[in-house]
Amino acid sequence: MGNDSWFPNARYGLFIHYGLYSLLGRGEWVWNREQIPLADYRALAGQFTATQFDAEAVADFAVRCGMRYVVFTTMHHEGFRLYETGLSDFRSSRDLTGELVAACRKRGLRIGLYHSLNNWMDQPDAVAALEDKAAYDVFIRHTFARVRELVTRYNPIDVLWYDSWWPFNAAGWRGDGSIPEPSVKILETVGRWLQTHGECIFGTDRFTFDLREKGDHRGDWSHQGPFTVRGHNLYWLVRRWCGTELTLGGLECQVRAATVLSTGQPVTFRQTAGRVQLTGLPDQPPDALCPVIRLECDRPPALYLTGGLRVPRVPHPHYDPCPSDIQH
Repeated sequence: MGNDSWFPNARYGLFIHYGLYSLLGRGEWVWNREQIPLADYRALAGQFTATQFDAEAVADFAVRCGMRYVVFTTMHHEGFRLYETGLSDFRSSRDLTGELVAACRKRGLRIGLYHSLNNWMDQPDAVAALEDKAAYDVFIRHTFARVRELVTRYNPIDVLWYDSWWPFNAAGWRGDGSIPEPSVKILETVGRWLQTHGECIFGTDRFTFDLREKGDHRGDWSHQGPFTVRGHNLYWLVRRWCGTELTLGGLECQVRAATVLSTGQPVTFRQTAGRVQLTGLPDQPPDALCPVIRLECDRPPALYLTGGLRVPRVPHPHYDPCPSDIQH
């Protein structure tokens, strides 16, 4: 979600109502108001082609009219999605939402996604959710999954415009603005980890590698976990703790000291050429989330192995010499 300070200053925007109901031309509540049979309404989906929908033209029009943002109906109460979804076949054959989001971003327009919480098509619907607790649980779960899919697909967006409180209040919709408890626990756990391990995350340099060519990159990989680097320090994030000994090969520098980052405990090590063996470590990981070993080196660290048991003395592919000939 974007910074909310822009909205009261934007003043003027384009709100687009569009959906399957547009084919009938009698308003977005036509299915409800006229009690159209389900089969008849569902059959309209085959006629929805949106041949005249031009996202580029719509965005140009908004800019030409002095507008600062666009809000688009991704799904009205009828349940017909105007975006790609893996949760329903009741949708447009084109990703109209994606087309408009891309066009707006290209022109610097803020983008808002309207999405109805009420849904007449999916079952159980809101009426069933009112009548039966089991149906309510399924209905709410489906609603959350739909919103999660939507915001994940088009992230980042500037406005998420919910419509239709019926038939629940805020407690019934559970949509109250608090951070979900599972997220609180996860983020607080990470926060505590960063208090003692932030050195290996913040202000570090890239330590990546290329699968096909060594090039000028400095990094490589380890089954035990990834690396970060800062100055002459190499940080090994040991996600898979092996017990009292850890061994690292391919190091192209000399290690001067090794330390458990969270405790400051020195680690006994010996180095033979590029092979460093760490010994005397605790049998259980010193940090339950992700222990980190800091290796202080005599120069900016580099790590390089290859697909063989030694590094060839001639030009060679790093790991994968060519694109796979297995077509997926």
